Amino acid sequence: MSTSAFIPVPKEPTVEEAKRFVSVDHILIPVSSTVTRQGDIEHGGVKHHVTVKTVAVTKESEMKPELVMAGPKRRGEVNVYVGIDGRRHYFSAKTGEAIGSQMRRIASGKSVDIFPPLGATR
Repeated sequence: MSTSAFIPVPKEPTVEEAKRFVSVDHILIPVSSTVTRQGDIEHGGVKHHVTVKTVAVTKESEMKPELVMAGPKRRGEVNVYVGIDGRRHYFSAKTGEAIGSQMRRIASGKSVDIFPPLGATR
């Protein structure tokens, strides 16, 4: 088994760092959903089909008040919004370009083997 060291998310990221750390490189915010019932109980059961309507956001100016729960908040070179989906969405503070959603720490690429392989002698 090996463990990896993780690079933490910067508190004041540049646009390049934000692009590197975002989990999703586009912004889609679900705004409504429709559940439709298909079939009936007498003929083999009922199945439900859920259709989710989403809004794609490519610029900061497209973040309408009905899509925002909190924000904007400036962090380094990016503006952060909390959308109605509960996710953090990142935009370039200079250009307004959408960077992506949900920053997360990333593996550094260096790994350390803490257990020897099975069958190895010491």
